[in-house]
Amino acid sequence: MTTPSFDAESLERRSARPQLSFRGSCIIAFLVPILLLLPFVNKPFHADDHVFVWVAQQIAKDPLDFFGFDVDYGYAKVPIHEVNHNPPGVPYFLALLGAAGGWNEVPLHLGMLLFTGLAGLGIYLLARDLSPAPLHATFMAVLTPVFLVSASSLMTDVPLLACYVWSIYLWRRGLDADKGWYLAGAALLMGAAYLCKYYGVTLLPLLFAYSVLRKRSLGRWPLYFLIPAACIAGYEIITYVSYGITTFSDAAGVALASKWRSEEAGATRWVLALVFAGGSFLPLVLYLRPLAAWRWLAAGAGVAALLALPLIEGFSPLQLLLGTTEPYTWPELLMFALLLFIGAAILAVSARELLRQRDADAALLALWIFGSVLFAAAINHYVSARTLLPMAPAIGIVLTRGLPVGSRCAMPKRWFRWRSFAAAALCLWIVAGDYEAAEHGKRAVREAAALARDEAAPLYHVAFWGFEYYVTEAGSTPFSFEPTENYGDAIIAQMPRGALLVVHSHGAETWKSPPGGFEDVARFSYPFHTRLITFHAVSDAGFYSHKIGYLPFRIGSQGPEEFLVLRWTG
Repeated sequence: MTTPSFDAESLERRSARPQLSFRGSCIIAFLVPILLLLPFVNKPFHADDHVFVWVAQQIAKDPLDFFGFDVDYGYAKVPIHEVNHNPPGVPYFLALLGAAGGWNEVPLHLGMLLFTGLAGLGIYLLARDLSPAPLHATFMAVLTPVFLVSASSLMTDVPLLACYVWSIYLWRRGLDADKGWYLAGAALLMGAAYLCKYYGVTLLPLLFAYSVLRKRSLGRWPLYFLIPAACIAGYEIITYVSYGITTFSDAAGVALASKWRSEEAGATRWVLALVFAGGSFLPLVLYLRPLAAWRWLAAGAGVAALLALPLIEGFSPLQLLLGTTEPYTWPELLMFALLLFIGAAILAVSARELLRQRDADAALLALWIFGSVLFAAAINHYVSARTLLPMAPAIGIVLTRGLPVGSRCAMPKRWFRWRSFAAAALCLWIVAGDYEAAEHGKRAVREAAALARDEAAPLYHVAFWGFEYYVTEAGSTPFSFEPTENYGDAIIAQMPRGALLVVHSHGAETWKSPPGGFEDVARFSYPFHTRLITFHAVSDAGFYSHKIGYLPFRIGSQGPEEFLVLRWTG
């Protein structure tokens, strides 16, 4: 059996301080992210949470017909597979939770925290083989906005990450010990990762390339890739027979078509990948000084500042790269410069540390990190923090390789401890901002439904994200139309005179000047008390998609989120 890249046990024996036991470290790695998120288990459905809940509710009715229904999504009624470009693995788990505890937020979020803990534990176990400070590496991966915000949702990202990191851990162990059970377990988790999210397919080329570099020959280990290949092929056959679609190729086609048809500048997604990396792993700026010399950090910050300065007729070089047509304000430019610097610095330090170790493990981490950036920038149909989440464990492991020798122990030193507390506080602030945005949609539904009851008027809606789930549950009727058709014809066909229409703020631009026959009834405005916004088009905050905003989040005072209520007068 080959030895790990770093012998954690010998490092612990050399430490003069009492160390945590292996069991204690495992418990901490499992429980810390769960305990941090317990205050947010009543978070309303947000972003695309409701899409997975819809599929889960369908599975609870008919477990073998997971995509057998249509939904009113935004403007039009469409088959669910045109909206949810993900396999049904996570909805099957949500269906179990919903059947057992109901479809309320609390039981669903509590159940999903299992994946959060398993992801933390898997990161620690893998880091124990690859890092001199495995618990530190776990904290550096977990105490990040991309991990904790994603773990506060019901979407597929953290379940994917848990399967991803456990698969890599078991595969490495299987190659080391030449034990088929480890390799078979890893192969099953590759299939599970794919059934959580199509991104899981990247495990196959990643671990195949690693195995070739590690073993230098083909033995029995390639045969185990037949297991995830069978999972992928089986799922494609099922969806084709049941629904006449090949879901993986359809999802890839949507992503590539969106990219090819985009009017964005050629460099836009690559620059945004760095900006979103900076926001996703923002707390890691606290560790850059121990990892890099002042002169290099100052040089990087200087370059980022020059790119953000409005030097060309009020536009910055960064804006020209992004292809934006409106000048940014100074706070926006400063935010772009900061996040661009952090993202580039983290990747630069990662590249330096990876080049120091010219072995198969270093290649694994390099392919893991830079492959994730490549996917986010060049393949996925949008850049988001979620697309960068899979590389969090690799970044934590790589950065801890460059930590000062005195910090390499299982019990955090004082210099590491205050950084961990600061990172946790910063992440919880961002999670709270996302929670507040989710609350807005649920609150607007309550007020719109109450208004409709008071006026004895039927309620219709144009809705998106979690707001759509709640307004539908409140008995509102979707107002479906093609955005290119005549509004008046669609309205006459659907809405009786006196009916109310509530419009989510993401669609408010469509109705800013209501079509003829509409009159304003109410505007619900909800301020962002946390002074941090993760998902708001007006504020250019697009944590979940750069199509909403070019920053992963905005800090400071911003305009409120609005929901419009209009009356159709005929």
